Amino acid sequence: MFAYSLTDRTDMKLLEPEHSEALFQLTEDNRPLLSVWFSWVAGVKSPYDTRAFIDDLNRRRRIGDAYGYGVYEENRLVGVAELSDVNSPDKCGRISYWLSEKDRGKGRMTRACGLLTAFAVKQCGLNRVVIRVAADNPRGRAVPERLGYTLEGIARQAKRREIGFVDMSIYSMLASEWAEMDRMSRYVGY
Repeated sequence: MFAYSLTDRTDMKLLEPEHSEALFQLTEDNRPLLSVWFSWVAGVKSPYDTRAFIDDLNRRRRIGDAYGYGVYEENRLVGVAELSDVNSPDKCGRISYWLSEKDRGKGRMTRACGLLTAFAVKQCGLNRVVIRVAADNPRGRAVPERLGYTLEGIARQAKRREIGFVDMSIYSMLASEWAEMDRMSRYVGY
């Protein structure tokens, strides 16, 4: 899985070193929003930090353990979607994602995560895919809910943010459930 069209104007492409500056700038432009949800933002101080992230993603992709994608609207980077833990001995991977504040609400991230779920199950042979989202993030929670993921529960104070510890909603999709729902046919490329 290397690149996919999500809509006629939106694509999902593997993040490569040449995307470092654009991803750093997108992070900078959305730092106030991202800082609310993610602790990693504080560690991104320069394009070199973003380059290190992309290099690590690519190292993990070469060993088949992670796939990091940029989500592009007419060739403008608007977000990131990542499938990780692909080599888990338990066959349990994880999807994480974020989208710029001004580009939210158009269904792009739902489509991107749907493609990643289909890829995880069909191509990577994962039995289970997990999405962890802050319990107080309704937009973030809407993605797995739209895709039919099951809310397994709330992990209390499972994530540390600047404001303190927050609860995390744990969603999962089993390979058998994905196949039963025949979701793959709803996504471009599957």
